[in-house]
Amino acid sequence: MFGNIREREKLELSLILEEFKKNSLLNSTKEKFDNLNYIKDKEEYSKFKDIVTNYNKKIFLKLPFTGFSKIDEITERIKDLNGHLQESDLFEIKSSIDYTLKFFKTDKNYFFSFFDFQFDINKVYLFKDNIERIVDDDGKIKDEASSKLLHIRKNINKLLSSQDRIISKILKKYEKYLTESNITLVDNRIVLQVDVHEKNRVKGVFHSYSNTKRTVFIEPEELVFLNNRLNELKEEERLEIAKILEELKNSILSDLSIFSIFSTFISKVDFINSTLLFMNEYDANFVQIEEEIELIRVYHPIIKKVKGKDAKPVNIKIEKNRSLLITGPNMGGKTAVLKTVGVSALLTKLGLPICSSEFSKIRLFDKIFCDIGDDQSLENGISTFASHLLNYKNIVENCDENSLILLDEVGTGTSIKEGTSFAISLIKTFLEKGSTLVFTTHYDPIKDFSLKNGSISCCAMKYDFENNIPYFELEYGTVGQSGMFSLLKKYGFPEKIIEESYKTVGKDFLDYTQLIKDYQLKIEKLESEREKLELLKKSQMKIEEITKKELDDYLDKKNIMEKEYRKRINEKIESLRSEFEKVVRELTESKERVQKKEIIKNFRKFLDENIVIKEVEKAQSKENLTIKIGDTVQLRDKIEGIVKDVDGDRVSIDINGVILKTNFSNIVNIVEKKNGVEKRYHLGEEIKEEIDLRGKFSDEALEELENYILKASASGIKRVRVIHGHGKGILKDKIRGFLKGIKFVKGFYPAPIEEGGDGVTIIEFI
Repeated sequence: MFGNIREREKLELSLILEEFKKNSLLNSTKEKFDNLNYIKDKEEYSKFKDIVTNYNKKIFLKLPFTGFSKIDEITERIKDLNGHLQESDLFEIKSSIDYTLKFFKTDKNYFFSFFDFQFDINKVYLFKDNIERIVDDDGKIKDEASSKLLHIRKNINKLLSSQDRIISKILKKYEKYLTESNITLVDNRIVLQVDVHEKNRVKGVFHSYSNTKRTVFIEPEELVFLNNRLNELKEEERLEIAKILEELKNSILSDLSIFSIFSTFISKVDFINSTLLFMNEYDANFVQIEEEIELIRVYHPIIKKVKGKDAKPVNIKIEKNRSLLITGPNMGGKTAVLKTVGVSALLTKLGLPICSSEFSKIRLFDKIFCDIGDDQSLENGISTFASHLLNYKNIVENCDENSLILLDEVGTGTSIKEGTSFAISLIKTFLEKGSTLVFTTHYDPIKDFSLKNGSISCCAMKYDFENNIPYFELEYGTVGQSGMFSLLKKYGFPEKIIEESYKTVGKDFLDYTQLIKDYQLKIEKLESEREKLELLKKSQMKIEEITKKELDDYLDKKNIMEKEYRKRINEKIESLRSEFEKVVRELTESKERVQKKEIIKNFRKFLDENIVIKEVEKAQSKENLTIKIGDTVQLRDKIEGIVKDVDGDRVSIDINGVILKTNFSNIVNIVEKKNGVEKRYHLGEEIKEEIDLRGKFSDEALEELENYILKASASGIKRVRVIHGHGKGILKDKIRGFLKGIKFVKGFYPAPIEEGGDGVTIIEFI
């Protein structure tokens, strides 16, 4: 059971749940709505939301949910030792099986999401076959359900055939004595409808008179024996069917878990279907669970039910860690808004949709309290104000930071001075406890307190005081008048009473009206400042956008220049290659020593020029590479490590405990860390110049070899020996095939005979 009775009654939750229940086919589903528990968390809410959404998209229109009314009751009777299956139950059992399996075929994954346990779907099909063996498509017991039933029904059919022939003869024989030229049944016996004056002309058994006493019902003697025999066979048929049903019940009980799949599934679908039908009728939706409340176009379901299309939605916003004061005239809709917030929170806490836009947000409160209306009890001697006090005390003792508290006309029922003092103290207490408070009042001091309190947002119900028309809209950032004098005029009070009332309220009323105006002016000023800040923010964003564009343009130009530079370098390299080939040809063709010296001199000059180009290229490729201690850098052959020291052009790098000193030029790139994970090669403290892989499986050997050569290459070793043995040559071929794909391997070859020959592979690194 959820919440307590007070909140349920005051928020009219029972009436709302009736709107869900009217769509339910099973009594157990209706009971489930009546006994819903609070959901635990946002995940539970989202899970049911997804189930209903998927049902709507995948199943609702494709597979109509109809024809079920008592599968839950049938299940209980089967479980009951003294319970009995009835033939009328069979159609619902068969329909449940058929619907379940059609659902399964439509979407298997979605089907299994309904269950908290695993089961073999083949057993479900086997159960279906067993049912269909004895039950036809109309839910009736088949003749072939048992050999005895088949025999009984054959005899019945024979008798019925004979009966038809006999009846035809009898009707012809006595036709002039009958009031109706057809037979009828009386107490399950076939009788003729004989004119009362001709009753002695028909031989047979008298049964009764008609209501008019003009007709007498007589069973012809020709049919007496046949009717007796037919009734005997019908009784035998009934007993045999009862026996078959009992055997079926026992069969179901022997593996009740399979049958429970159907009944459980149908019950769950009924609950989901009822929820979706409510959503379709009331434009209800599952909303977003957040820390704040923002109800967009929200209705109280009962108001929507009563007013239909004339019901007006309202937008309600309560920011995180804030409360809301609702003010305005009587009959302006304050209490309706208060109840709408409460019932929306309560329905959400029950895991159900609310009557609002799907983009609405609401908080999942642990506790919901309300003080709405009159709880006076003559029986218990409790006055209206005393009942409010007792309820306030209960809320104070039990509320916390995750509670929603709804108070209507807080502080009423006693003198204005005492009531407002108590109300303000009560409100402060709830705010100190961190509760979310939504409350209404007509008292000006409470409005004044709320306007000045930073934890309370204020709003007023819009109202046309001149024509006494409520708009049922909330205006935020202000408080509203109670509109007493407008209501007095609306209901035709004498002008004298209205004038005297206005004089009595006098200066205080005018002062408070001025206070509201002053406050609204402050709000307008703050709003103006906010708009200026927004413009400033937009200007800043525009500047940042322009700056970013200029930076992007610069980088684009830089990339174009770099591409042009690389193109020129490549052209120089090609020129160098052509010049070199030319020099070789000239040296080959020239026979004079002086001429050869001149050719060599010119070529050296050309080389010197291109070495400068090479150095420029090298310097420019490194100009943007700034390395500092702690950076993870990548060397040639993709070896990575952490920079420990930078000394001019020399860099000390920690590669998993091994300190490698190398030139700055050997660093290829700075590696970005992703998700806190560094990719580094592990090196031991001492790297041997050979590794023995004999006796290992290929995969194991290749993995070990890969790690070894990475460490060896990184540590500066130029040549290593890999011992793999002769054998059938499988491991040798795998190793040498693997080495062909390693970029930093300069070459590999079999060892000399004295070092192991073809059973050892020598590897040289670049």
